[in-house]
Amino acid sequence: MVEYPKYPIYTVSFGWIEETTENKKLTAYEKEIGLKIGETISRRIYEIIKKEEMTTEEIEDFISKRISSYSKENNYVIRFIETSIKLNRYESWVCARFCHKTFKIEGKDDQWYLDSFENYVARKEAENEKALIEGYDDRKWDGLPYIPKLMGADQRWRWRGENEGDPAPCKCKHCLDSDYVYINH
Repeated sequence: MVEYPKYPIYTVSFGWIEETTENKKLTAYEKEIGLKIGETISRRIYEIIKKEEMTTEEIEDFISKRISSYSKENNYVIRFIETSIKLNRYESWVCARFCHKTFKIEGKDDQWYLDSFENYVARKEAENEKALIEGYDDRKWDGLPYIPKLMGADQRWRWRGENEGDPAPCKCKHCLDSDYVYINH
């Protein structure tokens, strides 16, 4: 069996307070953190993949740059209340927005990446099924047990390049110029 490289996957979480037109009653938690009527909490949680574990300095720099970026992009941000990045697991692929990505490796062809992604998806499907059977995941969806999905990656017919019908992995200019291999779905 082929062993595919695994990389550190970090969960990044940002929470901030912004103005809102809603005039709803504040919860005890909202009062505790200093929220005022006319303010709301927004959050962004996502995962990133790195070639190596980040140092404390790299984590602090990453958070600082993201706060600056969010503040410039979103002039409605009043103040940040939560910023964190933590090592979650080691994995070969990470989910982005309707795609997965991994690092390019010199000498590997498209079939190697497709095989690696197939291996990843099969492992994740087995993990999700086991969690459901053994009761690790007690979430519900419309009253039925929630079955975690991989944003369409579990449906192999969705795997594609930049556009519908383009073979995976993606060969658009952005993907070719990056350090990553992308499979859209």
